[in-house]
Amino acid sequence: MIALPSFVPYIHNTDKLELSESQCTDQFIRAVYGDDLTKLQSDTAAFAKHAILCPTNQRASEINSRITAMIQPRLHVKHSFDYRENGDECHPEFMDLLGHRPGVPKSKLVLFEGAIVRLLRNMDIKGKLVNSTRARVVFVDANVVGVRLFSQSTLEQPVLIPRIKFKARMQKGNSSSTWIFRYQFPLELAYAMTYNKSQGQTLDKIGIDACEGSFCHGHTYVAFGRVRNKSSVVVLVRDFHEPAPEPEPGPAPGPEPTPNPSASTSDAHAPLPPVANTNQGAPRRAKRLNWSKMTPGIPVYMRTNHVRLPILCWSACMCVCITVCILTS
Repeated sequence: MIALPSFVPYIHNTDKLELSESQCTDQFIRAVYGDDLTKLQSDTAAFAKHAILCPTNQRASEINSRITAMIQPRLHVKHSFDYRENGDECHPEFMDLLGHRPGVPKSKLVLFEGAIVRLLRNMDIKGKLVNSTRARVVFVDANVVGVRLFSQSTLEQPVLIPRIKFKARMQKGNSSSTWIFRYQFPLELAYAMTYNKSQGQTLDKIGIDACEGSFCHGHTYVAFGRVRNKSSVVVLVRDFHEPAPEPEPGPAPGPEPTPNPSASTSDAHAPLPPVANTNQGAPRRAKRLNWSKMTPGIPVYMRTNHVRLPILCWSACMCVCITVCILTS
């Protein structure tokens, strides 16, 4: 669970609201893109600086699919052509697994006119068609997809994106692996993307999906650093109302021993029997040297295994040299 600042607005599911997970996601999407989601297709330029940031690719794909279902556009489904390194066709199971790899498009790519997409490869560096660049889909053809960057004017011709080849190594069995090749358009929907893919971008409105949490140090900091002010952030969190785990039942305490009145007072002060040494046959550990006492003149940052011996040798040599100079003078 992420500790959020007090000024950050967030959407959560509680017992009082009684919202399902899908209803919370819909409310989260509308908080970022507005109540009328049909404007995402007609007025795409107004939402060029809006995005939902997720920790994983799977979660970003789920939100993109949900936004597509809420817009209800005319869809164009583009299937990929996959084959193995020996020329055989790829198994459908490998086709689905390959779509979850970062930087590899899905085997079933869903596009529509007016969609906000993201490039997955460097197509033209001089033309600013580089990886993670967001653009708007102008038209979808059988062999090409026309996109227009948000920095371009509507009078400019759209850029044609063809199918290109991707490759990835997939585990075939316990030890062997094989190369899988895929021909597909290097595009994916970019209404939601991962924290890492948003690095270097400055956005006007973001929604941070913090339900799953971050999986590395500084991950959430990257997401919050995409905006300029605190009013541009909306966070989706999940409340956990799980009862505290009950302690495991231990062994029942036995009855307290009753004193024996017949026992003499001398037995009460009798010495205890010697305890057997169970570590008699175990090897003795070497005593660890205290280098802080052996080298008091050396600074603390220099007391390491790599510099102790050279420094000691150098000190001994200097002492010998000084002694020889004094005696010979």
